[in-house]
Amino acid sequence: MIKFTFRLVKSQVDIYVTGSNLKFLSNDIAIEFIGRGEEIKICPYSFKEIVQYFNLKENEYDLYFDDYYK
Repeated sequence: MIKFTFRLVKSQVDIYVTGSNLKFLSNDIAIEFIGRGEEIKICPYSFKEIVQYFNLKENEYDLYFDDYYK
């Protein structure tokens, strides 16, 4: 997997490795990528942002909050 990934890097392809927990990233992989990338933190939308984006009315909050919270 690492050889394949480095082949992609050499061919000028953008690679995005995602994960929610560093514990799942093996030491071998973590060591190979030290200094070779950039960390981009992606946070979920807040419920307030969802309300604003979809222009929800106050009486609709209950209908959407359960789905948001899942």
